[in-house]
Amino acid sequence: MLVKHWYRNRLTWLTFLLLPLEVLYKLISQRKSHKDKLKSRVFRCPLVVVGNITVGGTGKTPFIIYLSHLLSQHQYRVGIVSRGYGGRGARYPLMVTAETDVEQCGDEPKLIANATGVPVCVSPNRNEAVDALLQQHELDIVLSDDGLQHYKMHRDYEIVLLDAQRGWGNGHRIPSGPLRESIRRLDQVNQVYIKQAGAAKRKELDCFPSFRLVESQLLSVTGCQARPDSQQVIHAVAGIAHPEPFFEALEQLGYRIIRHVFADHHHFTLEDFAKFRDSLIIMTEKDWVKCCNLSLRRVWVVRISVKLDSVQEQHLLTDMRQLIVTSRTENNA
Repeated sequence: MLVKHWYRNRLTWLTFLLLPLEVLYKLISQRKSHKDKLKSRVFRCPLVVVGNITVGGTGKTPFIIYLSHLLSQHQYRVGIVSRGYGGRGARYPLMVTAETDVEQCGDEPKLIANATGVPVCVSPNRNEAVDALLQQHELDIVLSDDGLQHYKMHRDYEIVLLDAQRGWGNGHRIPSGPLRESIRRLDQVNQVYIKQAGAAKRKELDCFPSFRLVESQLLSVTGCQARPDSQQVIHAVAGIAHPEPFFEALEQLGYRIIRHVFADHHHFTLEDFAKFRDSLIIMTEKDWVKCCNLSLRRVWVVRISVKLDSVQEQHLLTDMRQLIVTSRTENNA
């Protein structure tokens, strides 16, 4: 309910009533960020944060996977850290491997590790995660999945992603609006990208480069041979933030879908599929990493990829190269 109020053009009665809490949140977060910055320390290789200034999904995980692939293709050794939201590890930091239970590390780190093949480490204390990576691997660069507001972690480059349809909502901070930080924070970061810029509602977003999330592959993960056709009824399952684009994409492909919406980071069980377990199911790759051990029979997975303009991609790669070169020069001085 509250989220709908956040994305109105002006304050509603509910968000107006929450203004005193917004002021309190602003004061507490500013004081905490100042103290945390004083405790930050530089790592021996550059660290790049991919995050956002709003609550909710903006495509950070697909973008991290894209950036990791881009750097790996140019022979750079990449490591990735994450908080591991939704994970219940017995101890941290936790290195994520093919054998790591998704219940321990969380769905997004598991997906990232599977998709990239690079070292991934999770911990609520991101500094500990970076230290663990650097102790076990020779790396040229470390990427942080989210963590823009984790100021205890020194960063050399900040990338902010914004959703074109949602923007920054009513422009207010939590809980009166969706902002974690002031809009002015965008002036301080190195790069801002807009997800799905064709749908932008705010003119202010037009000045930023855009990227698209595309359904690059439809994968059979349970041995189904025949690709789903438009005549079949398909159960579309989504436990992600803002699932509407996922459902709309399937409908645009001509599929007749029955929607099943779960909370972001939902821990799936067989009971969730009790009424349609043997039916044809389509879900995102992020949800599949939590369902692969549930003995579902007919599942297809949509793989999401990032598409960035070639000029912007070259600009981003140039920035990453400069970070790495500068770090190597300083380490050898």
